[in-house]
Amino acid sequence: MFTPSFQNIIGANSIVFLDGGARDNLPPEWALIESKGYLKTIGFEPDVEECDRLNSLGVKSRVYYSKALWNANGKIGIHIAHSPGSSSVYPANQELLAKFDKAVWEPRCPSQYVSVESTTIDSVLQSAESDCDFVKLDVHSAEYEALQGAVTSLKTKIFGVLVETWTLEYHKRQHLAHDVMSLLIDLNFNLFEVGIAAGGRRRITGRVSLYGKQQVHGLDLLFFKEPAVFPSDRDGLVKCVKSAAIADLYGYPDYAIEILNSHIERCAEHTQILQSAIAEIVRSSQVPPQGGFASLH
Repeated sequence: MFTPSFQNIIGANSIVFLDGGARDNLPPEWALIESKGYLKTIGFEPDVEECDRLNSLGVKSRVYYSKALWNANGKIGIHIAHSPGSSSVYPANQELLAKFDKAVWEPRCPSQYVSVESTTIDSVLQSAESDCDFVKLDVHSAEYEALQGAVTSLKTKIFGVLVETWTLEYHKRQHLAHDVMSLLIDLNFNLFEVGIAAGGRRRITGRVSLYGKQQVHGLDLLFFKEPAVFPSDRDGLVKCVKSAAIADLYGYPDYAIEILNSHIERCAEHTQILQSAIAEIVRSSQVPPQGGFASLH
């Protein structure tokens, strides 16, 4: 992504990163890309104060909306938690959470209930006439609905998705990890990597010292579109190279090269420039770090 081949192909067509649940800051790998001038960020943070803070940073390549991602435009209620980053459209499942230690249930204790504007990924991208290459979702139990509101873009624009999911019903009536997996797989996305997003130990009464593992409560899932097929025109070439660069960024140079070779097979006129990009990937390939999954956390 930081080579002359990449720069020459994409020109001014920055990678478009959609950040759902944008609290705090960009993930480190995307902040690095931004620092090189290759990134445009569209962020969503329904906490108005936090959204205003993010916009006040004055980064020209970023825009943040104080709206909740959902499967429809309108108004939606949010249960504000003791830790604002754990707030959710769905109410906390206190009966379940009480089975685990304080670190699990305390951040999700209810504080207040507020109504906020909701929007869909599809409607925002359509109104902004914007492309989108990669989506990160950390929206505390609204992941499935946010993806429902992005189906058109997932079919036509988006190459990669990194999504936080849940294996336990932390919030009542929420969709779980297998629902998210099924939705994306039906849209021709393949699961490439899994990371632990959340976990906890069972609460044991009395004075008992135990040293056990945490139970898995949530998973970060990384998906890429497969097969990744792009038009044979200049726009398709740019999209192809950006997608290959994202695959390489997350530690999949093999899939990056497969994407580029597939485009060469269909568009012979792009052979030379894409073979140069492939050579750059091979030359810069490194052994990924142990547990090298670029998690949301």
